[in-house]
Amino acid sequence: MKPVATSPKSESTRSRPDGHPGLGGCRTPVSVLMLLAHPRRVAVSISVIAFCSLLMFSQLGFMLGLFDSMSRLIVSFSGDLVVRSKARHNLGVGITFPRARLQQALMLPEVSAVHPIQLESWGTWRSVGTKLNRTIRVIGANVNEGAIELPGLEAAASQLRKSNTASFDKLSRHFFGDVSPGTMAELNGQRVEVVGNFTLGPDFQFDGNLVMHESNFFRYFPEQSPQRVHLGAIDLREGASPSQVKERIIKSLPGDIDVLTKEELAHAEHRHWMKNTSAGQIFLVSLFVAFVVGILLSYQVIHNEVKDNIKQFAMLRAIGYSNLYIASVVLTQALFFGVAGLIPGALLGSLLFQTLEETSRLSIQVTPERVLLVSILTIAMCLLASVAAVRRVLVVDPVELYH
Repeated sequence: MKPVATSPKSESTRSRPDGHPGLGGCRTPVSVLMLLAHPRRVAVSISVIAFCSLLMFSQLGFMLGLFDSMSRLIVSFSGDLVVRSKARHNLGVGITFPRARLQQALMLPEVSAVHPIQLESWGTWRSVGTKLNRTIRVIGANVNEGAIELPGLEAAASQLRKSNTASFDKLSRHFFGDVSPGTMAELNGQRVEVVGNFTLGPDFQFDGNLVMHESNFFRYFPEQSPQRVHLGAIDLREGASPSQVKERIIKSLPGDIDVLTKEELAHAEHRHWMKNTSAGQIFLVSLFVAFVVGILLSYQVIHNEVKDNIKQFAMLRAIGYSNLYIASVVLTQALFFGVAGLIPGALLGSLLFQTLEETSRLSIQVTPERVLLVSILTIAMCLLASVAAVRRVLVVDPVELYH
């Protein structure tokens, strides 16, 4: 009796290389076939995941926008190092240190120049047209020496040396009105002429900014001592190491000051707003809540997908597929929903940030690192939600095929 010949094709359709029975030579993944069977439901599910992604995108953007806005002034400082009082924990606190500390730092051979910077958080601005008092931050510095580098500020540097003059931040809140060069206003009850505009923008603490020469600063704030400064920017000579010069200054000067790089000062400002203010904690909690809500909604999406395809999963178990393979089908679907929902969520998030930046004038930037972080959170959200759904398919009985 001759053995019956078996064609390679029929053999391949009966078994798989991993020992599992085949699916009739079908090359389309099972997870995709299940999704294609209900395209309308899949579209609704993707929109739900996109909403969850947008929710996390917005909360993360608001939190990081807080940091971006609070550090914009720090980035504009000239030099490589910044000196502040050891008792000063953020830019909004008016704690000063002796001006002599900057002159002592200037004696080091690696230091080429020092720039005293004055900050007053509670200047009273009164527009001649509106007759309304507004609180404004006032920055006093020798602009012509390059103490602060802001777009548009250098054009008015020579005029800022005149008495009772200032440059106004044109990105200040809308309620300040149109303050252009030539505008006459009042600052702390004294007349001031606006001789230029620069761009900085408000933040979560200050609605507007005004820059003037240091000599003018003390006219409007006579309670401030010229012998003391709020911050000091230090320029280093070419080739000098900021970290090494920083240590030398700390060792050679009294212990009443801190010396930081601009990056370190920005991080210190971020830590203050995250740990010591309600705004940072609210945004952090909101991000966590958005992530949890996303997991719950994602679970509902994946659970419905599993529930509607329960007979297909029972068939897979009946023909011998392993639990690992069946679980991979659910995880693949979860990964698909995460990636598919992330794309519209990120696009809508970018549009939202652009709109908020134009209306609020806060700095809310969309960077590749932040998009990557939201992507990880979105995919992790879907995969975590799928874990509970996997338990359902692993205990499905093939008898359900007949129900």
